[in-house]
Amino acid sequence: MSDLGDALDCQSCGACCASPHDPLPGVAGQPPTASLEPFVAVDPLDYDLLGPERVRRLVVLDPLVPSGLALAVRKTARGGAACACLQGDPGHDERVACQVYEVRPHACREVRAGGTWCRESRRLLGFETG
Repeated sequence: MSDLGDALDCQSCGACCASPHDPLPGVAGQPPTASLEPFVAVDPLDYDLLGPERVRRLVVLDPLVPSGLALAVRKTARGGAACACLQGDPGHDERVACQVYEVRPHACREVRAGGTWCRESRRLLGFETG
């Protein structure tokens, strides 16, 4: 792991779960709905782990991924976008947390603190990248 990865606390960052771009019309903090844009692909195993209640609240159709499913995105207080599963606003709230961390999709499990996706996400949001 890099020195940056050793120093990062994912629960005070959340950059990998967010984007500075606003793909959504509407009001900051709006709840996820089926009309929202997809954020990260959900494969069939992820779908089973999430369970029906979470799937109804957090998963939307995405024709661009093999499974046809993805976690929804929500608007952040800063006008960007974040995964609907992320509680808190990266760069705004002191702490953030994933509502589905224990059963998060495989794509999320591949992200490593200080890794390429982590550093690029932090750079895009204007966070220190080491």
